[in-house]
Amino acid sequence: MSGYVLKTSNGSEITGAIRKALNGEDPLNQEISAQLLRRLLCEEEEKPRRSLEDHPRAPLLQALSRREADVLRLVARGQTNQQIARSLLISVTTVKKHVQHIVSKLEVSDRTQAAVKAIELGLLSNEQVGDSTKPT
Repeated sequence: MSGYVLKTSNGSEITGAIRKALNGEDPLNQEISAQLLRRLLCEEEEKPRRSLEDHPRAPLLQALSRREADVLRLVARGQTNQQIARSLLISVTTVKKHVQHIVSKLEVSDRTQAAVKAIELGLLSNEQVGDSTKPT
């Protein structure tokens, strides 16, 4: 999957989504992605937690660098590579490299799946994901 665009999207939103997909990004409506991630967090918080050490993929999760974890939190908030680069004072190219490493380490196919997996595994709390419409 390269992304998701609402049926009600206007021409400029569709064009923008196509451009993002061509640049290797996942065009997903930020409001929808934030709602989905918050819903997933609520469902996960109701389940009993197991420690990361007990998780079968614990070595993969521990392999994330501190910067990759920072990038993953911002990805989970629905931020674009450009927004992440501005927030962390790094280049867009560096953000893309971090996202590639995260996707590889978490054994998923894209940034959206990485955010979902991080939530499922308890790597991100509801406070860390927060509301993507608020500035960070």
